[in-house]
Amino acid sequence: TNAMLLRKKLDKFTPSRYFAFAVHIDGLRERHDESVAKEGVFDEAVAAIKEAKRRGFRVTTNSTFFNTDTPQTIVEVLNYLNDDLKVDEMMI
Repeated sequence: TNAMLLRKKLDKFTPSRYFAFAVHIDGLRERHDESVAKEGVFDEAVAAIKEAKRRGFRVTTNSTFFNTDTPQTIVEVLNYLNDDLKVDEMMI
């Protein structure tokens, strides 16, 4: 999911160790919003991840990196997802 509707739909689900929401994150704010061609998508995805985690859901991310990304920007994204958002798993 791009997580745009996730916060509105969380009440329809029950947290389970067998279930995780997979949220697409392609970079930090500017890079992610540029890749999806819409401003504000990164902030909504982050808010949805935080709310899902707060409610006890497992959250994984799926990130696509491009030849325009640098090793440093990739590390920054992965550190943010791991250290700040504390997602359960990351797929690259």
